[in-house]
Amino acid sequence: MYIDIENFKKNIISLKEDFHFSNDDFKRFFNFDYETLLDFVEEDLNYQECLEKSMLLTVSFVNHDSDYRLKHLIEVLHVVYSLSYETISRFAGLKQEQILNYLKDANTITEDQKFECCSRLALLDRIISTMVPTKHIFDED
Repeated sequence: MYIDIENFKKNIISLKEDFHFSNDDFKRFFNFDYETLLDFVEEDLNYQECLEKSMLLTVSFVNHDSDYRLKHLIEVLHVVYSLSYETISRFAGLKQEQILNYLKDANTITEDQKFECCSRLALLDRIISTMVPTKHIFDED
């Protein structure tokens, strides 16, 4: 799906109205205040970067359920960071079979297990993301 300037403006409005972003929040995360962002046009030098940030801060939170996000987190750890499902399952506090079954059918583990798994794997992702340079992740050398 192509994201145009109208989608960008909807994201910015959503951040203010739905997520209660303050003007200081906009300045801190976008380096521009709310009104300036609403006046952006696609030709602006910072448009693409601000568009990406607006997508990450809105779409990720409103269009997907918790199972989708947890499955995505597991796949990021597996594909982007090349962790085996066995390693992921150990960090998650589950057995590998449980993780693999969950990826096929979200009803195979309890809500408590999902919560525990998500909190542990989100922390793991956060830690790993500060340890592995982006260049290393995408190089095939």
